[in-house]
Amino acid sequence: MRLLLPLALLAACTQKDGAVVDDSAPADTAVDYGDNPVVPEEYQYLWDLDASGCDDDQDAIVYYDFTGAVDGSGNLAGQESWYWFFKTEGWDGDCVDTFDVDTTATDTNWQDDPCSGCDLEFSGTWDLADENRTCPDYDYEDFFDNDKVDDDHYNLIVMLDPLSPGGNPNSTTLVMAAFQDDDNTSSYSFNADYARGDFIPETEGDYEGAASVTWVPTAGICVSFTSG
Repeated sequence: MRLLLPLALLAACTQKDGAVVDDSAPADTAVDYGDNPVVPEEYQYLWDLDASGCDDDQDAIVYYDFTGAVDGSGNLAGQESWYWFFKTEGWDGDCVDTFDVDTTATDTNWQDDPCSGCDLEFSGTWDLADENRTCPDYDYEDFFDNDKVDDDHYNLIVMLDPLSPGGNPNSTTLVMAAFQDDDNTSSYSFNADYARGDFIPETEGDYEGAASVTWVPTAGICVSFTSG
């Protein structure tokens, strides 16, 4: 099963910012399915859990979130979970796939820096292991305009902007991400506004040392499916 997405940056695919579940049905006919068991508790009433904001010919909406840390050696590692919410009654089909993120601090000599204002850069891998997959076998490469990915293993570049140009902490950290197909060594698919999040140093004011890192996208991604 493949996704039908525009052949463009992931940012261009986002169609709806966080929204509560559609409550347009009259109260006496609405069905209460209870809390969605897939979504993290803090997003239960923020994310569009029934894809009500997507077009009629679209089948689901997808969100992701990352939880991890930078260690004292400058390595960023953690897990990024991708949550699928389908335009069907109830929550039975909803599911989550979790990618392992494993990166080290880098300083690429960019010919054209995609995030010149970012303070930190990491490169490594973004992998979906079999044991971390609970959704059907979707083709994640369709999100990044890539082909022939080997079991959803990618090369990854992450750039973070936790500080303003004046050196003050930003209220939210901009996350830029770039994904490279395992079979494509020449180019990455970039998203200059991949997510927003929190960068919290273990030692206050030390943005070069250990820190906890979280992020989420600013909008869900509406998708359609086709067989084959």
